[in-house]
Amino acid sequence: MRGSPGPYLRRWRRGSLWTPEAPDRQAPVGRIRPAGRAAGALAACLMCVVQVQAMWVRMSDADLIRSSQLIVVGEWIGQAPLHAAPDRATALVAVIAVHQVLKGPPATAVAFVTAGSAGRPVSGSDLRFERGDRGIWFLRALDPGDAEGLFAVDHPQRFLRDAPENAEAIAAIRRQLKAR
Repeated sequence: MRGSPGPYLRRWRRGSLWTPEAPDRQAPVGRIRPAGRAAGALAACLMCVVQVQAMWVRMSDADLIRSSQLIVVGEWIGQAPLHAAPDRATALVAVIAVHQVLKGPPATAVAFVTAGSAGRPVSGSDLRFERGDRGIWFLRALDPGDAEGLFAVDHPQRFLRDAPENAEAIAAIRRQLKAR
Protein backbone atom coordinates (compact mmCIF):
# COMPACT_ATOMS: atom_id res chain seq x y z
CA MET A 1 0.00 0.00 0.00
CA ARG A 2 1.76 3.10 -1.25
CA GLY A 3 0.10 5.77 0.85
CA SER A 4 0.52 3.98 4.22
CA PRO A 5 3.17 5.68 6.37
CA GLY A 6 4.27 2.37 8.01
CA PRO A 7 4.52 1.54 11.72
CA TYR A 8 7.71 3.50 12.43
CA LEU A 9 6.49 6.69 10.82
CA ARG A 10 3.18 6.41 12.67
CA ARG A 11 5.08 6.06 15.96
CA TRP A 12 7.26 9.05 15.09
CA ARG A 13 4.22 11.15 14.47
CA ARG A 14 2.92 10.15 17.90
CA GLY A 15 6.24 11.17 19.45
CA SER A 16 7.62 7.78 20.49
CA LEU A 17 10.57 7.57 18.08
CA TRP A 18 13.51 9.94 17.89
CA THR A 19 15.20 10.29 14.51
CA PRO A 20 18.20 12.33 13.37
CA GLU A 21 15.92 14.09 10.89
CA ALA A 22 13.77 15.41 13.73
CA PRO A 23 16.07 15.82 16.77
CA ASP A 24 13.57 18.06 18.49
CA ARG A 25 11.17 15.11 18.71
CA GLN A 26 12.43 13.11 21.70
CA ALA A 27 11.00 9.78 22.82
CA PRO A 28 9.15 9.97 26.11
CA VAL A 29 11.36 9.38 29.15
CA GLY A 30 11.49 5.74 30.21
CA ARG A 31 10.75 4.29 26.79
CA ILE A 32 13.35 2.41 24.81
CA ARG A 33 13.51 3.39 21.19
CA PRO A 34 13.51 0.57 18.60
CA ALA A 35 17.09 1.45 17.68
CA GLY A 36 18.00 1.17 21.36
CA ARG A 37 16.29 -2.21 21.56
CA ALA A 38 18.35 -3.47 18.62
CA ALA A 39 21.57 -2.19 20.16
CA GLY A 40 20.64 -3.75 23.51
CA ALA A 41 19.84 -7.08 21.88
CA LEU A 42 23.15 -7.01 20.01
CA ALA A 43 25.05 -6.25 23.23
CA ALA A 44 23.24 -9.10 25.04
CA CYS A 45 24.11 -11.52 22.24
CA LEU A 46 27.75 -10.48 22.29
CA MET A 47 27.92 -11.00 26.06
CA CYS A 48 26.44 -14.49 25.67
CA VAL A 49 29.01 -15.53 23.10
CA VAL A 50 31.94 -16.73 25.10
CA GLN A 51 35.20 -17.18 23.32
CA VAL A 52 37.34 -19.86 24.83
CA GLN A 53 40.90 -20.03 23.76
CA ALA A 54 43.37 -22.64 24.83
CA MET A 55 46.44 -21.17 26.41
CA TRP A 56 49.36 -23.51 26.81
CA VAL A 57 52.28 -22.53 28.98
CA ARG A 58 55.54 -23.85 27.59
CA MET A 59 57.15 -26.46 29.81
CA SER A 60 60.86 -27.03 30.03
CA ASP A 61 62.10 -30.46 29.02
CA ALA A 62 62.97 -31.20 32.65
CA ASP A 63 59.41 -30.30 33.79
CA LEU A 64 57.93 -32.36 30.97
CA ILE A 65 60.00 -35.40 31.93
CA ARG A 66 59.31 -34.93 35.65
CA SER A 67 55.52 -34.65 35.16
CA SER A 68 55.30 -37.71 32.89
CA GLN A 69 54.93 -41.11 34.51
CA LEU A 70 55.36 -42.98 31.22
CA ILE A 71 57.52 -41.83 28.30
CA VAL A 72 57.46 -44.05 25.25
CA VAL A 73 58.35 -44.11 21.60
CA GLY A 74 55.16 -45.30 19.97
CA GLU A 75 52.39 -44.99 17.43
CA TRP A 76 48.77 -43.91 17.85
CA ILE A 77 46.84 -46.87 16.47
CA GLY A 78 43.26 -45.79 17.07
CA GLN A 79 40.53 -44.89 19.51
CA ALA A 80 37.13 -46.25 20.52
CA PRO A 81 34.29 -45.17 22.84
CA LEU A 82 34.29 -46.76 26.29
CA HIS A 83 31.30 -46.68 28.64
CA ALA A 84 32.77 -47.63 32.03
CA ALA A 85 29.80 -46.97 34.32
CA PRO A 86 26.15 -45.92 33.98
CA ASP A 87 26.71 -42.69 35.91
CA ARG A 88 29.71 -41.61 33.79
CA ALA A 89 29.89 -40.14 30.30
CA THR A 90 31.14 -42.27 27.45
CA ALA A 91 34.84 -41.60 27.05
CA LEU A 92 37.05 -42.01 24.02
CA VAL A 93 40.02 -44.20 24.82
CA ALA A 94 42.96 -44.36 22.44
CA VAL A 95 45.67 -46.97 22.16
CA ILE A 96 49.34 -46.22 21.62
CA ALA A 97 51.46 -49.15 20.46
CA VAL A 98 54.72 -48.91 22.41
CA HIS A 99 57.93 -49.54 20.47
CA GLN A 100 60.36 -48.44 23.20
CA VAL A 101 59.94 -47.41 26.85
CA LEU A 102 62.12 -44.46 27.86
CA LYS A 103 60.62 -43.99 31.36
CA GLY A 104 58.25 -46.28 33.20
CA PRO A 105 57.64 -50.04 33.38
CA PRO A 106 59.86 -51.67 30.72
CA ALA A 107 57.34 -54.41 29.85
CA THR A 108 54.74 -51.94 28.56
CA ALA A 109 53.41 -52.99 25.14
CA VAL A 110 50.46 -50.60 24.84
CA ALA A 111 49.35 -47.43 26.59
CA PHE A 112 45.70 -46.42 26.99
CA VAL A 113 45.08 -42.69 26.67
CA THR A 114 41.97 -40.58 27.22
CA ALA A 115 40.95 -38.77 24.06
CA GLY A 116 37.94 -36.76 25.29
CA SER A 117 34.24 -37.57 25.65
CA ALA A 118 32.33 -39.35 22.92
CA GLY A 119 29.13 -37.32 23.10
CA ARG A 120 30.36 -33.75 23.40
CA PRO A 121 31.30 -31.29 20.68
CA VAL A 122 34.95 -30.95 19.75
CA SER A 123 36.60 -27.99 21.43
CA GLY A 124 39.37 -25.86 20.02
CA SER A 125 41.52 -26.82 22.98
CA ASP A 126 41.18 -30.56 22.30
CA LEU A 127 44.36 -32.19 21.08
CA ARG A 128 43.69 -34.36 18.06
CA PHE A 129 45.81 -37.22 16.88
CA GLU A 130 45.41 -39.54 13.93
CA ARG A 131 46.13 -43.16 13.33
CA GLY A 132 49.80 -43.54 12.46
CA ASP A 133 51.09 -40.55 14.48
CA ARG A 134 54.57 -41.71 15.58
CA GLY A 135 56.97 -40.12 18.00
CA ILE A 136 57.77 -39.71 21.67
CA TRP A 137 54.74 -39.63 23.96
CA PHE A 138 55.02 -38.00 27.40
CA LEU A 139 52.07 -39.58 29.22
CA ARG A 140 50.68 -38.31 32.50
CA ALA A 141 48.90 -40.89 34.64
CA LEU A 142 45.34 -40.06 35.63
CA ASP A 143 44.34 -40.15 39.29
CA PRO A 144 44.01 -43.73 40.54
CA GLY A 145 40.40 -42.94 41.51
CA ASP A 146 39.57 -42.20 37.87
CA ALA A 147 41.08 -45.22 36.17
CA GLU A 148 44.10 -47.38 36.80
CA GLY A 149 46.49 -47.59 33.85
CA LEU A 150 44.87 -44.75 31.92
CA PHE A 151 47.02 -41.84 30.78
CA ALA A 152 46.46 -38.32 29.44
CA VAL A 153 48.07 -36.31 26.66
CA ASP A 154 46.84 -32.96 27.97
CA HIS A 155 49.44 -30.58 26.59
CA PRO A 156 50.77 -30.09 23.05
CA GLN A 157 54.32 -30.77 24.25
CA ARG A 158 53.34 -34.26 25.43
CA PHE A 159 53.76 -35.51 21.87
CA LEU A 160 56.94 -34.97 19.89
CA ARG A 161 56.38 -36.13 16.33
CA ASP A 162 59.06 -38.31 14.78
CA ALA A 163 60.02 -35.91 11.98
CA PRO A 164 63.30 -34.51 10.62
CA GLU A 165 62.56 -31.05 12.03
CA ASN A 166 62.29 -32.55 15.54
CA ALA A 167 65.49 -34.67 15.38
CA GLU A 168 67.47 -32.25 17.53
CA ALA A 169 64.74 -32.01 20.19
CA ILE A 170 64.36 -35.82 20.26
CA ALA A 171 68.12 -36.23 20.74
CA ALA A 172 68.09 -33.69 23.61
CA ILE A 173 65.22 -35.53 25.34
CA ARG A 174 67.01 -38.88 24.97
CA ARG A 175 70.20 -37.37 26.46
CA GLN A 176 68.26 -36.00 29.46
CA LEU A 177 66.57 -39.35 30.05
CA LYS A 178 69.88 -41.23 29.90
CA ALA A 179 71.39 -38.81 32.42
CA ARG A 180 68.69 -39.70 34.98
